[in-house]
Amino acid sequence: MATAPTPEGPWRPAKEPLLPPKKTANGYDWVIDPALFTDTDGTLYMYYGSYSSGIHVVRLSADGLRVVSEPTRITASRYEGGYVVHRDGWYYLFGSSANCCAGPTTGYSVYVGRARSPLGPFEHRHGEPMLASRSGGTPVLTRNGNRWIGTGHHSEVVDASGQDWMAYHAIDRRDPWLDVEPGYTMRPMNIDRLDWVDGWPIVRAGRFASAGRERAPVAAGEIDDRFESAAKTRERFTVHSGALEVAGPDRQSGKYAELADGTAATTRPVSDPDVRVVADVRSAADASTGVLARARGAGTGVRARVDADGRELRVEAVVGGQVVEAATAELPDGYDTTAWHSLALQVRGDRADVDVTDTQTGDPWASTELRLPPALTGPGAAGVVSVGAGEVDNLSANPLHEPVPRTVPPPCVGLPAAEHSDDFDGELGSGWSWLRRDEAARVVDGELLWPTEGGDLVGDGQPGALLRETPAGEYTVETKVALDIGTDTNRNYQQAGLLVYDDDDFLRLSTVAVDDTRITEFGKETELDGRRSWGGSVVGAPAGTTWLRLKHTVDAKTGEHRYRAGSSTDGERWTWGATWTMPADSNPKVGLVSQARCRRPRSSTARPPPSSSTSASPGSATGGGASRTSGRRRGRRTQR
Repeated sequence: MATAPTPEGPWRPAKEPLLPPKKTANGYDWVIDPALFTDTDGTLYMYYGSYSSGIHVVRLSADGLRVVSEPTRITASRYEGGYVVHRDGWYYLFGSSANCCAGPTTGYSVYVGRARSPLGPFEHRHGEPMLASRSGGTPVLTRNGNRWIGTGHHSEVVDASGQDWMAYHAIDRRDPWLDVEPGYTMRPMNIDRLDWVDGWPIVRAGRFASAGRERAPVAAGEIDDRFESAAKTRERFTVHSGALEVAGPDRQSGKYAELADGTAATTRPVSDPDVRVVADVRSAADASTGVLARARGAGTGVRARVDADGRELRVEAVVGGQVVEAATAELPDGYDTTAWHSLALQVRGDRADVDVTDTQTGDPWASTELRLPPALTGPGAAGVVSVGAGEVDNLSANPLHEPVPRTVPPPCVGLPAAEHSDDFDGELGSGWSWLRRDEAARVVDGELLWPTEGGDLVGDGQPGALLRETPAGEYTVETKVALDIGTDTNRNYQQAGLLVYDDDDFLRLSTVAVDDTRITEFGKETELDGRRSWGGSVVGAPAGTTWLRLKHTVDAKTGEHRYRAGSSTDGERWTWGATWTMPADSNPKVGLVSQARCRRPRSSTARPPPSSSTSASPGSATGGGASRTSGRRRGRRTQR
């Protein structure tokens, strides 16, 4: 922790860490990636943590200088970079997962869960707890097959139109290294639109990272005044009552506007009746200061104020000088009305929403909403108001963004293609070929039983793989895998699932044990610039039986093979995640793997994991795997 009297410094570090690391069985936990969050009761929280023990949260003192609670663990050890947003009664915990820095195979992605409390329990869309060993993920941002991979460790910001944006690290897969030895991964920062659909966040409605020209965040309002020029402020505002004067500068804000008691001042009309008006406000203890939207003169409009005297946030419908409707929210004890805070008033249709935050980062001190009467549904001006002496800075008014109503549709799976499928009836069907035959694999009672082999395809491992040719064009490969590797214990890295293979470069979608977690991992191994690398991302939660899909398409511009991964725990509800690519001139086969039986747990006190076998049974998909992998191997052609 370091403190300073102003944002410019000078910064002085504390003598002791705010939160020192704790010793664990394998060393120390990772006390990294801190993120602050202020709840509506004024409680200040800090989220932190990484893969050694997951994300934790602690309460801080009101000044943020001391930890005043014991840590609460809120995720499994597969998450880091926690970031919390409060929206519509839900607390959303974003976390990044997988490897951050593996050059051209970096699998980093952002996932989210939500809870009714800032302490959790946070759950994914399908109900899996983020704290569970079988922790899946509701994808928010992952690779989509374009140039950007490793899309993770983010923060959120709201633009002047009310649209949310996600800033995040990403890696150009064509140029992933810094120009130093031994080749550190280069991670520039990107920004993309963050949509909210049916109560869940997702980047670009599920298109994920952009690679071309996009509409930029609205940085300045259609009406915008930073109050740095008294002459320009006089041109922009009509003062109906009271007085508005440019003052300052002060150490926190530069110049700003001073409002006398009873001030009401408006700008020219905003071009759209659906509008967002934002300003930084502060006032004396017996005053209230705020903003106006849809104003027509001094006596009609929507008014939002921080009422220091009443210790409340107010939004009011004012018609003909009379308040006809009002809503309030209590300001918590820790809220300092004499300090700058950001007040945002959004009006859409017959609804007004208002919140007050430190910096418009999704953690309001207070928020409320109001239904508006018909007299206030038309367009009007923006403005500022004060009862008692108040101060305003950085006013912007802009047409409100248009929310995205739905996500992009999931991949089209197509119809079963019998010539590329195997139900494992009686014996292994035609069309299969072995890469290093495993005599232990056998078909029994409509299942492919395959004991997990000792070794891993990643690196120098030499396990077997069961492969076959693929159809031309667009298709989907499916399997159903039953893999009994329990939960919570370390059984690194037993797994089974689907494989895309071409001359030692491969993609693998499997259910796998990683430390004390169980994940559905979609990874890639390849070589670039003389360096061989592996990286994976997480799709959805695995189960005792997990359905897997790989959707294959061909990039129309580059000819690259694109494979998008999907997983399900019931064969009905699917989570679609990352897309990996293979070169245009490659000829990949698809198949099954069952491997990594003999990896010893990292904990020296634990016993080696028992060996496992796989089985594949008829079902609605394709199969093969480890520790009783069930399912049937089936190809599907996409019909157009």
